[in-house]
Amino acid sequence: MGVKYTFGISALIFIPLLIATFLFVPETVYQRGEQFKTVEIVSHEKVTTTVTFRSNIPDHSHHSAYAVFRGRVSNEKFLKQLIKPFPLFIYPAVVFGSFIYGSFFTWLLALSVLSVPMFSAPPYNLRPSQVGLTNLPLLVAGLIGAPTSGWMADKVIHLMAKRNNGVYEPEFRLTLMIPGALLSTIGFFGLGSSIAQGANIVWPLTFISLHSLAIPFVSQAAYTYVVDCHPEDANQAFVTIGLVKSILIFLATTSVNGWYASQGPKTVFWSIGGLNLGLCLLTIPMYVFGKKFRALVSGKSPLPLPRRWDEGKNHQQADLFFLGCPQDLD
Repeated sequence: MGVKYTFGISALIFIPLLIATFLFVPETVYQRGEQFKTVEIVSHEKVTTTVTFRSNIPDHSHHSAYAVFRGRVSNEKFLKQLIKPFPLFIYPAVVFGSFIYGSFFTWLLALSVLSVPMFSAPPYNLRPSQVGLTNLPLLVAGLIGAPTSGWMADKVIHLMAKRNNGVYEPEFRLTLMIPGALLSTIGFFGLGSSIAQGANIVWPLTFISLHSLAIPFVSQAAYTYVVDCHPEDANQAFVTIGLVKSILIFLATTSVNGWYASQGPKTVFWSIGGLNLGLCLLTIPMYVFGKKFRALVSGKSPLPLPRRWDEGKNHQQADLFFLGCPQDLD
């Protein structure tokens, strides 16, 4: 239908989304003030908590929720927020999450870029509209993987915490990398071989779908691990992750076509599969040394954690339990 209709249809989709966002997604903000918390923990008896909050939250009650301008809604300095994501590159958890999440999405977009030379050439000889339809299996895989990975993200950590004497650690989130790494690695090696051999189109589409199915698992692992390790810097960490993803996507999409034309499908996809597997294997040192990394960033020594928070004998032990994974005491 041409470029004009392509962008026109896209506009028809985004216009109602914009209107719905304005009407049904109100602007909200919670400005955290200084918080002082005193906790007295008495083993097997009761918990006495004294909480004192001091906050400076702007009052916007007299403004309409639909007003375009509502004044200043944050006390944070703009320049500080602008540069704050960059120091997070020294946080091992953020670096790990950035490259894992960024690389998996980069490969997905690289596959979409390469779908034209893959499927428009012999033996497939698909027309442009038919090449577009090859994305349908990826959609189905995503619809299956998203709820499945979301359910597993909570189910697995509950089971692991139970086996860990009731103590949860952020590294439990990394177990979702196992299905993600297996599905994606099999997908890339299988895709390279099937395209090189001119196999029936069902096979390359199946292998591409495996990588699409892996992305929700990897995304859950990367994002939730970063949030659990550094909840106070979560917003800035998302900016860091997005920056790394954008750079990787730019580098890949500007060079992958030439690489594919000169080296062929098997070399390209086997190389991507090997690189992808190498990045996934970084999960092992993160799982083993994650607690030490978090202690190093927080400036605290990686002392052993108490078995359960209610068995702590003093405030110091309670702090140790919440190191890298702060939760409310209740």
